[in-house]
Amino acid sequence: MGQLVAGIRYHMKIWALFAKYSLMSQMEYRSNFLLTLAVESCFLLSKLIYAAVVYKTGIQLGGLSPDAMFLYIGVFILITAFYTGLFMNNFYRLPDYVREGTLDLLITKPVSTLFMVSTRHVDFAIPVPNMIAGGIIIAIGWRRLSIPFDFVHVAGFAGLLLCGVFLAYSLYLFPQILTFWTVRTSAVVEFADKAWDFNTMPMAIYRRWMQRIGTSLFPIFLIFNVPAMFLWNQLTWKMALWSIAAPLLFMGLVRIFWNVSIKRYSSAGG
Repeated sequence: MGQLVAGIRYHMKIWALFAKYSLMSQMEYRSNFLLTLAVESCFLLSKLIYAAVVYKTGIQLGGLSPDAMFLYIGVFILITAFYTGLFMNNFYRLPDYVREGTLDLLITKPVSTLFMVSTRHVDFAIPVPNMIAGGIIIAIGWRRLSIPFDFVHVAGFAGLLLCGVFLAYSLYLFPQILTFWTVRTSAVVEFADKAWDFNTMPMAIYRRWMQRIGTSLFPIFLIFNVPAMFLWNQLTWKMALWSIAAPLLFMGLVRIFWNVSIKRYSSAGG
């Protein structure tokens, strides 16, 4: 147990350095940083307009009230911010690492290569407006639904958000690791990206068979729906346990798949 805690602390210190150097690098090109921030803010504005339209029309989607939809949209925006800021840029770089031989250098580092590859770069421009807006929308929905702001609700909600982030990490790293096995992974990656967009609406609006696929086979719906369902008192014990177990299971699978795949890797000169 002591070694596990020490290992986590060691990797967190390294990640803090990654974040520091990423911010310093982005600040060297402030005009590009500000432009990215402005563009992302425009995209965010379109999401907020969508949220406002849903709220003002008063329609119910999948049996959810406009206030409940507001809460769900906030969760979607917030988790998207975490994913794009922490992981997305790293995942998209992996095929280039393999093709260009950059992975040769990373393998020699005295730290997990998977950790290096998947967390080395932190984006600050894209997630900042989304994190702010997502937090505000969640707070508004929370208040409008009269959900108690106590330890149980806050801790449960935060824990399930964290599970969603880890699950997103695992599910979306899988397609990129395929680059060790095939030259072109664009079709699989594009399919995974499109699956992300299914979560612009709660899973309750989809047919039963789609919900089963999206919660078990490719559990993309667990990422965004479960935290909101917990606050709505619609989360069953079965779904709650699976929401905790799924990130652990898929993180284990992605680790195994990584270890098997990297054995296929030959250096740039090999």
